[in-house]
Amino acid sequence: MVRLADAVVRGTLHRVRRGREEFRVARIPLTGRLVERQSCDSDLVGGFGADAARRLAVGWALAARSRQTLVYFPIAPEVTRDGRLRNPLPEGRSDAPNVDLLLVPRGRLRPSRWPEIRSRLGPGTPTTIDLPEDAFQVTEEASERADRLSATRHARTLIVTGTGAAFADSLGPLTTLAEDLPAAAARHPEQFHVSELVLDRAVGQGLFLYLAPHGGVLAS
Repeated sequence: MVRLADAVVRGTLHRVRRGREEFRVARIPLTGRLVERQSCDSDLVGGFGADAARRLAVGWALAARSRQTLVYFPIAPEVTRDGRLRNPLPEGRSDAPNVDLLLVPRGRLRPSRWPEIRSRLGPGTPTTIDLPEDAFQVTEEASERADRLSATRHARTLIVTGTGAAFADSLGPLTTLAEDLPAAAARHPEQFHVSELVLDRAVGQGLFLYLAPHGGVLAS
């Protein structure tokens, strides 16, 4: 089984000043797909390979531990040499553009200000995210408390806002995606494997995360 505690994720760290405020942004690029779910516009569906799943889980755990850092995942589809999209989704809108993902500590940033902050990120400074094992522990009570996230879409970005506890409580589906599902994908390479994350209970919004087999291309 893959252990997130052993994962080391590389990204870039950015500092953006706006008046007296300074915004610290950890940028962690992902390869995959994140689009609206075809059957329900309020839900989204993501398709990722194993490496992107690990990066996503580590970034989510970082959001749970940092009260000041915005965690930004720009998401780009990958195209194979024969022109096929990697991480094709078993559901969703194949022609829909990707949206990016931004994790924001509660009260740290209004969504309307994100386009300006994003435009001023610059190249940033290379950084390594190496979290301790306890950063990925999920308590049994977490599912009962994981209702403190809120989500909105703005400027081609899914912006998820919450307290550190809310991000920690909702980490379970991400650890499942990154640690448990790769083994299932190895046993059943002809299938997609899914983990569901509740983003906003108030509006019934969810994020369905698929671990795509063979790095995202279904075996024929």
